[in-house]
Amino acid sequence: MKSIYRLLKNFVKEDYHPLLYGYAFVFLIVTISLNYYLDFEDSVLDSYYLQSISLFYYTLFYAVAYYGIAIPQLIIRNKSKTLLSFKYWVRSLFFVFLVGFSAYFYLHRKVELPDLNMHEYYFMLDLIRQLNPFVTVIIPLLLFWILFDRNKNHFYGFNLKKANLKPYFLMLAIMFPLVFAASFLPDFQENYPIVKAWELNNAFGWNPATYYLLFEPLYGISFLSVEMIFRGALVIGMVKLVGKEAVLPMVAMYAFLHFGKPLGETIGSVFGGYILGIIALRTEHIFGGFIIHVGVAYLMEATAIWQYYFNN
Repeated sequence: MKSIYRLLKNFVKEDYHPLLYGYAFVFLIVTISLNYYLDFEDSVLDSYYLQSISLFYYTLFYAVAYYGIAIPQLIIRNKSKTLLSFKYWVRSLFFVFLVGFSAYFYLHRKVELPDLNMHEYYFMLDLIRQLNPFVTVIIPLLLFWILFDRNKNHFYGFNLKKANLKPYFLMLAIMFPLVFAASFLPDFQENYPIVKAWELNNAFGWNPATYYLLFEPLYGISFLSVEMIFRGALVIGMVKLVGKEAVLPMVAMYAFLHFGKPLGETIGSVFGGYILGIIALRTEHIFGGFIIHVGVAYLMEATAIWQYYFNN
């Protein structure tokens, strides 16, 4: 824990710039406030879901987040020459596009399973949806890495040689009381667990534990793609072009990713994204972030399930 604390402290000391951090704070406050006041992500942006045009809108949405921080940051840091770099735009636009593509992707909804009833169908759809990241993030990133970055020693943070994972499990233990406290909030219970076994009407004739044994491992694996694109590609994959300036734009995009979730979770994602971005930048691996991310997700799932069965 001490090593991570020193790592974070040294980065903030080195990176802090009053004008830049002030601008980033205002940018996030304004965009987060507008989203939740207008219900923009849910009521406006998602209204185009299942339409081809949504690919453009989702990509534009995340581009506003990324470049809304990245461009002013480079200007404030007197690194505006980077904006003239073709490599910078190809790389950053591709990574931003993948996030937009992930939000847009809906081919799993085209799956037809006529022999299943409604509850069975939607549960199977939930399972299939957890495999989307392989199509939208993991395979495209692998191809990009083979074409442009295979001279690197690792694939966007898959670097176990430098991974000391013990501190992250300790951090996870510290987070448990906070997640447990949050599990009492109505907003939390409305959104978690992702699969609510009590709403499946005994689909397939299975008991509740079976649904979770099938769903939760796939749900956990899906978080790997989040770490790969946000901490792996957008931080480790951009560092050779922008250095430590890779962190703040990623944080803004990560906050936008949470716009359809409870406000507290979005605010938490700003701090969590910042911390995990710094850790990925300095340690050159994404496994710490993955442990924290999937660990918190499982804690949220477990406490939400406990809340339901304890109170009913």
